[in-house]
Amino acid sequence: MMGFPSGRLLPARGEFPYPGKDSSGTSWQNGMKTGEVALFYFDAQTLEPRKADGAPPDTPITEYCLVYGSLSRARQIAAGAVVLHSQILCAIYAKSGKWLETRTREGVRRRNEGVGLILLLFRGALLTALATLILIFGSQRLANRLGTESIRWGELTPQEKVGVIWLGASAAIIAWYIAASVRNRILIWQARPALAPIGSPLREKLYKALAKNKGRNLLVPTEITLQEAVIEWPDHHKYELWSRALREDGFEPAGSYLITEATTFLEFWLKPADGLTSCIVSHPRAGMWLAVFTRFEDGSSLQVANKANVGLDPHPTKKTPYLGPEATAEEVLAHARNDRPALPFKRPARDTVVQDYKNAWREYMEWRRSRGTTAEEYKRIDERRHARKIASTHSDGP
Repeated sequence: MMGFPSGRLLPARGEFPYPGKDSSGTSWQNGMKTGEVALFYFDAQTLEPRKADGAPPDTPITEYCLVYGSLSRARQIAAGAVVLHSQILCAIYAKSGKWLETRTREGVRRRNEGVGLILLLFRGALLTALATLILIFGSQRLANRLGTESIRWGELTPQEKVGVIWLGASAAIIAWYIAASVRNRILIWQARPALAPIGSPLREKLYKALAKNKGRNLLVPTEITLQEAVIEWPDHHKYELWSRALREDGFEPAGSYLITEATTFLEFWLKPADGLTSCIVSHPRAGMWLAVFTRFEDGSSLQVANKANVGLDPHPTKKTPYLGPEATAEEVLAHARNDRPALPFKRPARDTVVQDYKNAWREYMEWRRSRGTTAEEYKRIDERRHARKIASTHSDGP
């Protein structure tokens, strides 16, 4: 999130191209604008998809490509990526699905290398001619000011003409180098907020810049699919504790499902008399948690869960207190009852629980996309991620 201030993310979700070959009919192409290019990351050895940090995607939601407004910008990002992550292969594609370039630590392979070389030579010749003309006309203006002789092309000997052309070529090379240096300086300057330390004023500017990209992140879909599944719980002891507490409280199981778009498993438990629905959830990255919620007749809801707050604001009508991963099932159930307002609630049913969950997901994502993410939310997410990274580093130490 914090590393792409000038690019935007589009979901790939299994529609990755094969590096070096053209692609067609993909959703990421449909999401691109004319003139934009898409940058994909792969493992250089296996060609399996990767994220920008070199890690494999853990859910379909984290399968993405980066989209930039120009090929030169995408090339710069790709060049930086292979320097930071030696195992990375970067592939660049046009909106049409045409493969343009593949880059690894070992080198670059481009479409129509001969054409690219011809264009490079033509560009060099054009710049040399332009610089030579500037020298000739500049010398005339300088001569008029100083009262000296100017360069008269028609009066030059062949050797003198070659010398003027070489001088123009040298000026073109210097100008090219200065332009590239300025461009790189601008890129470094633009990247300062992303590289600034947590809590610094520059980092605050990054949050504000990200907040302006309202509604651009389309990685999380508005519609999800719940497929019946047999769940292999990563922490079976935790599952036994939670399921026993639910059963003793009068809940009955209502089916186990896989959210295919998020590779997330969940098991529903219902207690219709109290208007309570519970989910035991297993996420490949966030782990397991227990959620208990009530949906009210006015469209609002209350959900209590024993998980860490990720830093995002809740929907204005959906109250979602997070008790932290250490909270017991009994504590979650107690808060789910004691903290809810005295409003008429809906009674959950086995035949509607899946559709109710999908509707709630869609309602939240539509609100999230229309509202966008605030600078304060980006700040909280960044600070929590930084704190987890520090905690993980300390836990791995001696």
